[in-house]
Parts: sequence; C-alpha cells; structure tokens
Amino acid sequence: MPINLPDETKSSHRLAILSQQEIDDLFELPQFTDDERELYFDFSTTELSVMATKTFSGGVYLALELGYFKAKRQFFNIEHPKVMTDLQYLINRYFGGRNDPLKVPSRPIRLINQRTILELLNYRICNKDVREELESKAKRIAMLSTRPSSFCVSCCIT
Repeated sequence: MPINLPDETKSSHRLAILSQQEIDDLFELPQFTDDERELYFDFSTTELSVMATKTFSGGVYLALELGYFKAKRQFFNIEHPKVMTDLQYLINRYFGGRNDPLKVPSRPIRLINQRTILELLNYRICNKDVREELESKAKRIAMLSTRPSSFCVSCCIT
C-alpha cells in the first residue's frame, strides 16, 4: 500500500516516522467524545477530595488538567474557548452546575496543579539522569530494528 506523505516530507531527507495526523493525535489537546469524557473525568475519592480544597475555578481547572493528563500523559496550555464543553461537563457533574465566573489559573497555580496531578498519579518529573538513561535505551533499541516506529520508550514528563 503506497504511503502518501505531505509535500514537506517528500522534499525532506529526514525519516518520517509519524504522519501529521498521528503527531496531532499524540500531542494536541484532547477532543473527547461523550464516552471518553465520562472515562477520563471519572475521579477517585482522593482526587475529588483534593479538588474540594481548591476554589471553584481552581477545582474545575484541576479536574480539567487531571482528565487531560490521564488521556495524554502531558500538560497543555489551555485556552478557555477550546475546552468549553469539557468545562461545562465538569461543572455540571462535580460542582453542582454553579454559574460562577471561571477564572483561568495563573502560571504559579497551574504549576501547583501539575505537581498535584503528578503526585496523585504517582508520576515524577524527568531529571537529567533519567533523560540520559532513556536516550541510551532508545539508541540501543533503534540499533535492533530498522522500523523506528516498532519500539516505544517510556514516557518522560518534562
């Protein structure tokens, strides 16, 4: 089956492992179906108790970031209009449908939320030693296969 590559890939001498669609699927903001929304925004009692310690806006955005992290194992710069459906779902399900104005969290609050999420899900920040170990592992695995897309290296949060 012939592979149709984007024009910029055809003219490049670089190896194209993933299509643009695959890259978007991995790294773009999640676009949940109703079923996915129920799955990724289903929180444990511990997660709910942490959300309850926050202000209304802080709790809603913590819930949003937690669901997105569960789905993609990464953090996003969230733009309010792009996530309205998810925000409304969370407000209706966990915050009694409140109509209070939502305030986008500041950078320090987002960083606190990210550390909280990492702790809740037992993740850690990738330091220099871990990054070097992963790079070494990827190089060893790459020598074993001529198909680079056939291997996977463990996730590293940066």
